[in-house]
Amino acid sequence: MHSRMTFGEWIDFWYQNYCKIRIKESTQEDYETRIYNHIIPKIGKIPLNELTQNDLQKFYNSLKKDGRLRYRETLGEGLSDRFVRSCHANCRTALQRALRGSVGQHQMQMLKFQHNHIDFLTRSIEEMDLEVKKTEKIAEYISLLDEIFLELGREVQKELLQKRA
Repeated sequence: MHSRMTFGEWIDFWYQNYCKIRIKESTQEDYETRIYNHIIPKIGKIPLNELTQNDLQKFYNSLKKDGRLRYRETLGEGLSDRFVRSCHANCRTALQRALRGSVGQHQMQMLKFQHNHIDFLTRSIEEMDLEVKKTEKIAEYISLLDEIFLELGREVQKELLQKRA
């Protein structure tokens, strides 16, 4: 690993030399889609020793918001939480491997910092999923309460009209 190696060069090297030989062909296709169609085109040009937590977070956000490359008309523009987590797992594992490789002291410190942040991002993504689910549940309850109150209002109106008659 040289000092100006880009993240794209590293994740390709990591995949070809450490990962690909250990996974099934069907899994290889999934990894290659994530790495070569999403990760490298978006953040692959960033030098490995300059990759920041902000770069990763912006990348994950862009996948979620506008990352779909095919079937946008039918499936929407953003990618699923599962796909984003899988991209995150690939980035994280590649960075962990870089920590174990021969990197300079500055790079090692930077990668340790990024590794800690990636753990934080993993927890944040999981918490966001929970918050979205909670918000969806709350919206369902509010909608249900609205229906109940509307029905109660109708019943009260009927009773008032019957009493006047």
